[in-house]
Amino acid sequence: MDFAKAVAIVLVVLYHVGGAGMDRMFPDPDGHASGLWTRLNAALLPMRMPLFFLTAGLLAHRAVRRPWPVVWRGRILVLLWPYLLWSVAFAAIAGFAYRPDDPMGYTINRLQVIPYAGSAYWFLAVLTVFFVAAKVLRRWPLVVLAVTLALAAVAPYLEPLIDRSLPDLTTYAIIRVGRYAFWYFLGCYAYAAVERLARVNPALLERGCSPLSASLSV
Repeated sequence: MDFAKAVAIVLVVLYHVGGAGMDRMFPDPDGHASGLWTRLNAALLPMRMPLFFLTAGLLAHRAVRRPWPVVWRGRILVLLWPYLLWSVAFAAIAGFAYRPDDPMGYTINRLQVIPYAGSAYWFLAVLTVFFVAAKVLRRWPLVVLAVTLALAAVAPYLEPLIDRSLPDLTTYAIIRVGRYAFWYFLGCYAYAAVERLARVNPALLERGCSPLSASLSV
């Protein structure tokens, strides 16, 4: 599990470095190095977030059986307050970098999508929702896994059907929930099976996420 956590963290860091820091690492956007980095990031896309949420589910498999008063502070508030704090801070500051012509408009837009997990720290809000759902639904693990697997399969086709009155970032957050819920619940409810697989060959855990995630995202 430690290996999976480390790989998930490294992949997420590589993604953000490759996006926000591309112009600093590779001044020539059309150069061979920048093209290679872009292709590498794209190749890792099917593995990155599924592995992250699978690992998070593995870490939550015992906590979902604890009483609500115990997990309220240790599993829910511990995710919610950083999400709110850093989302507001990002909204207040980032507009000057990303929208220098209208920083206030950018800030207002970012504040509006915070309740819908539309901020840059969306994963903290989604982890909270997944944990609460996993605890409430833990008596029906097979049903939850079947439903979320089906949801992951249709998630790429849901975006055109979602009400267009929602902000774009909110729509994106809903699609993310559909794509990644299965991986979290798989780790949470099928902990023993995933652990056995990881013990046989830890690399199978990473390689296994990639093709299945890619097939669900087509």
